[in-house]
Amino acid sequence: MNPLVRLIVRVVGAVVLVDAATGVVFWAFAPRWLLLDDRVTTALAGTALVVAFALTLGELLVLLGLALGNRRVLLALAEGSSGDDVQPTDLLKLFAVPARIAYARFALAVVFGLSTVLARPEGIDADTQLTLVLLHLTLVMTATLPLYVASRAAVAQALELAPAAASADAVALLVRMGRAARVRRRFLVALAAPVALVAVGASLLVYAHAEAADTAARRADAMSFAATIDLVEGRDDGRLAAMSKGREYGFSADIVKDAARVPGPSTAVVPLEDGRAFVKFTALGPGLAAATWTFAAMLAVVLAALAGARVGARLSGDVALATREIESTGVSDVIRGSRVYREAYFQSVRRLMSAVDELAGVFREFAAAQERAIIARAAAERMRALLLATMSHDLKGPLNAILGFAALLERATLTEGQRESVSIIRQRGGELLFLIQTVLDAARFEAGPIELSRHEAPALDIVQAAALDAQELLGSSSRELVVATAEDLPVLEVDSARLVQALVSLIHAASRMSESGPIKMRAERGPGGSLRVSVDAERPTLSPEESTQIAGADATASVRLAGRRPMSLALGLSIARTILEAHGGSLTVTASAATPLRLLANVPSAAATATVKMDAIPEM
Repeated sequence: MNPLVRLIVRVVGAVVLVDAATGVVFWAFAPRWLLLDDRVTTALAGTALVVAFALTLGELLVLLGLALGNRRVLLALAEGSSGDDVQPTDLLKLFAVPARIAYARFALAVVFGLSTVLARPEGIDADTQLTLVLLHLTLVMTATLPLYVASRAAVAQALELAPAAASADAVALLVRMGRAARVRRRFLVALAAPVALVAVGASLLVYAHAEAADTAARRADAMSFAATIDLVEGRDDGRLAAMSKGREYGFSADIVKDAARVPGPSTAVVPLEDGRAFVKFTALGPGLAAATWTFAAMLAVVLAALAGARVGARLSGDVALATREIESTGVSDVIRGSRVYREAYFQSVRRLMSAVDELAGVFREFAAAQERAIIARAAAERMRALLLATMSHDLKGPLNAILGFAALLERATLTEGQRESVSIIRQRGGELLFLIQTVLDAARFEAGPIELSRHEAPALDIVQAAALDAQELLGSSSRELVVATAEDLPVLEVDSARLVQALVSLIHAASRMSESGPIKMRAERGPGGSLRVSVDAERPTLSPEESTQIAGADATASVRLAGRRPMSLALGLSIARTILEAHGGSLTVTASAATPLRLLANVPSAAATATVKMDAIPEM
């Protein structure tokens, strides 16, 4: 069944069932409880049926209005929607539906009850009608408690369908509104209200029985008084004096010779020798017994309210204790252990705190394992950096010797084949030396932030130095480096050696990320006196996804590309990015099937906040 339909059916069924039970109990027991005679019961039948029907109809209309007011959130929950479809305020409105039904039920019962007092049926006095209204209100409020529980359970099942984020926001909003801290007052009402209902119902019963006993006694006195005004041997001597004396005690006698006259309420009928005596009397009231019972009922309500306030205060304290216990389960508290402020009074709160403590124990084990993993990773990183630095230094010595002797060999008289072999040795050795220096720099950068030695340097000198080093690195390969510079290149306040290293890394990466053809480097003046250097290469060997992966990899990444061997591209580009961002610049790598591979470096004229720009790069 659809959750929305199930909610409406459950609430409507609860309303109808509770109203029917209330009407049956009232009709079956009210005449007995209040000692009503058959005449009053007959006059009451039609009114009780109309009130019961009107009350149920009014509640259903109120329920329909509440359903229409919450139709958006109900439909969202029924369809399983999430996100912006369910707002925290909508959940709070739906949460308040059971309370609004209870308030509406009580208000309708009061209105309909007072209307019957103002337009009471014929033959029922105002006191009797008011007593009936109070008894009916007592039964209505008593039956409202299970109705509230049933509707609250139905709404709770609907709220379980709400997204977790919206529910969390609703709880936070409830806390900010201060409605979550009303535990003490709610417990006060929860204990005082049932006692008050029982007290009112018992008071009505005591009042009815006391009034019935008083009426019976007064009726007996009225009949005895009527016997004193009967004729003695056909003479009426003293009748008027006896009737006058009886009025002083609340008896009003009337001699009636019409046999068809019907006596009214509080009237005793006694046959006389010359007719019938209609003696009307006034009840004296329930008296001291009813007053004592009323006082006892009020005292019971006060004691119940005090007990509710006390229990509510303890529960509120336990809830605050559990809240502090949960909020204190941060990282430092979890590692140190839970802090127990005091023992909770309520068993449910103790179970909650025990569960929190068990969860904190799991967190402590996880935190300890995480801490050990962090320590182990830091040790591994230190060992790796030490190994890289040591190996790099150990490799640079022999490699420099190889390159030096290769340079000496080139000065000697060699055949064409020998010269080509020596050139290959120098080129590959230079690439290996560049790779070793890159690894060494990566290990150095991991040890701490890069340190720059800034000084003013013309951008043209930096670009030319990078082009010469890159051309030497490319060597006698078929790759040609084409350099184009604008005439208005700025003067930069940079670490020129580091910046040259970054540009050489870009040229080397461009040569490794493309198949053949010239590598084009262009330097121009950017906004605000900055330097823009672009390195382009035709026919890139990497897909756009692989280029993005290479450009985004850090210095510690081991990149393996679609069956290719691991490459040093990520390492070189990471070092170039680190140098550029340390100067306040940025590095962007773009490649697609329609455009060539492009590496764009932006270097500001002075130190700036490091940013990585991923904007589209226009074609030059």
